[in-house]
Amino acid sequence: MGNAILVRRSGVDVSEGTAMPNQVLTGSSFFAGENSDMQTGTMPNRGAVNQALNAGGVYTIPEGYHNGQGKVSAANLASQTPATATAGQILSGQTAYVNGAKVTGSMPNRGASNIVLPVNGNVVIPEGYHNGQGRVTQSIVTKGAQIYTPGTTNQTIVAGQYLSGVQTIAGDPNLKPENIAMGKTIFGVKGTLDFPVTKFQYVVKSQSLQTGYQFGQKINDNVSNGGVDTYLAFRLYISNYTTEVSAHSFYQDFDLTEWRYLNIDFGVIESSALAYIMVVKRNGFSTISKSDFKSGISNSNIVAIGVANASYYGKEIRINISELSGIYAIIIGIGATSPCTYYINSLYFSS
Repeated sequence: MGNAILVRRSGVDVSEGTAMPNQVLTGSSFFAGENSDMQTGTMPNRGAVNQALNAGGVYTIPEGYHNGQGKVSAANLASQTPATATAGQILSGQTAYVNGAKVTGSMPNRGASNIVLPVNGNVVIPEGYHNGQGRVTQSIVTKGAQIYTPGTTNQTIVAGQYLSGVQTIAGDPNLKPENIAMGKTIFGVKGTLDFPVTKFQYVVKSQSLQTGYQFGQKINDNVSNGGVDTYLAFRLYISNYTTEVSAHSFYQDFDLTEWRYLNIDFGVIESSALAYIMVVKRNGFSTISKSDFKSGISNSNIVAIGVANASYYGKEIRINISELSGIYAIIIGIGATSPCTYYINSLYFSS
């Protein structure tokens, strides 16, 4: 066992000192411990330590001596929250800090937005946050391929449906004018098929006015004699030819429903003349004037008109009335260039 030597300096027993080198400021010497040797301190001299700390940050205070002048300070919030978001870019009800300021969001929360899209329409997707579960849907009736055979009534393809197949309007190679009765029109094709005449009704026959009919109602005043003369049973003499047209009508109206043709055979004595026959709406009879014979069907009350150059040997005019039905008036006129007498050899309906 060794011997311990106690050293006393100036009457002080330094062996009683307990300081360790790391407890003494670096660069400073001291005596302490069992051997009472001089030692040098190792405690770091930190002086005045200054540290900026961000929110949530941790700063470990280093070992050593601090002179009491150092500071640990928090960085300002603006420097820690540099950002560009606005209230409209932050979900409604949520808050955030932007450049040090607290901002409350105003962006609408649409959640799962379900929208129905109209046919051939469009919708505006509303502004705001959508959670990815919403849908834009379109419900539309579909119609597959179909062939339509024309009939007597219209067939309608209802609007608002999607045609998923070809829609075909059936045609028929027999839809030709020669296959359609004259006076009839089918799908825009006007018929030219003329059936043999099998039915007659005479108003004037062999220059004789048939029983039950009266003729001579004046349309204008340029006829000197509207009666029947002694030579022929049905004759009118025109003397005032400069007034262009002599026109008379029957006093009776005629039901044209069952007839296809109106036929008249004119003749003119002493001269030649234009012969006219008109079919007129009864309620428009009073509107007929001399000018209507020259201009044709310019008066909407005239539904049909026939014109021929009549001479002594006669001229027949046939008017197709198959598309007419109901009651009409009949007017006969002569346009002469000199005094003449005209006669009606026959006037009859046929079908």
